[in-house]
Amino acid sequence: MAIDGTYIIEIQAPMGKVYGVLKIQAIGNGLCGSYEAHGVQPVGGTITGNKFTFFTGVGAPPKQIKLEFKGAVVEKENVNEISGGASADGSEPSNFKGVQV
Repeated sequence: MAIDGTYIIEIQAPMGKVYGVLKIQAIGNGLCGSYEAHGVQPVGGTITGNKFTFFTGVGAPPKQIKLEFKGAVVEKENVNEISGGASADGSEPSNFKGVQV
């Protein structure tokens, strides 16, 4: 199952819902792309089967927050959806979901 595409991401963060746009592509077992939320940042990570991990950031140095997303991609009615946990700077993960557009 391919994860490639653009997703609208919703993170259930402790301070409320946070939204972003993920553009991602698998190259072998690697992932690359961009994440846009308060600026555009590069994405890098890995995928095995339908399970993935990717990293990105939000904001600008020196106050950039590092984000780690872990989850799975599933196909529902010919549209990919991703979901799992997102942690900021190593914090406890918050649930996230994304729908391919």
